Amino acid sequence: QLNEMTEILIASEVTKASTHATATERMRTSTKVVHDNSDCIVNLKLALVLTCHRLYVESISFFAEIYKRLETILERQKSHLRLGHFQEILPYLRRSEGFQADVKYYMSPTELEELNSLRYKTMSVTSKSIRADDKVVATPPDLVDYLDRLDELEREDPTRVVAYIYHMYMAIFAGEYIIKKLVKKSRGLPKYSDDGVKAFCINEIDD
Repeated sequence: QLNEMTEILIASEVTKASTHATATERMRTSTKVVHDNSDCIVNLKLALVLTCHRLYVESISFFAEIYKRLETILERQKSHLRLGHFQEILPYLRRSEGFQADVKYYMSPTELEELNSLRYKTMSVTSKSIRADDKVVATPPDLVDYLDRLDELEREDPTRVVAYIYHMYMAIFAGEYIIKKLVKKSRGLPKYSDDGVKAFCINEIDD
């Protein structure tokens, strides 16, 4: 999770006009230290979860929740001055449905029901970040905190959500080929099928 100062820096860079660098370049510079540290941790964890079927399925189910929340925020903020620009490419960005499809591929209906019964609980309407009709992940606490942080930013300053959108989606787009290859090999998946790796299949954007 990005710290508050990093979020503020990124938000200011997104809104700043510059003839010397694009917003993406400024964002990459502003988050280099945080990103490098996070990248090392993620790579180590990826190597670990690929050795265990249950760990891998649990991990992608967590990512499904994060991408679902980001995409829901983008849908709700379609009229926002800056987040509204994502609407045109949102169909190509979407990852939550792919992660959800992968979870269903690896788990039987009974296993999926058991996972959901352990994972979800209906939150109180008084919760600061949950709407009355929302169901959210109850465990692990770190994931709840992450989702709560996204909701907090949407309420207070939606532009700062761009920090999370940039890093979460660029991670997928930059590494989708190698990640898909690693998952297929470790899980023994068919070479010419995308079943089980739908989350890492990137649709081409039409010209």
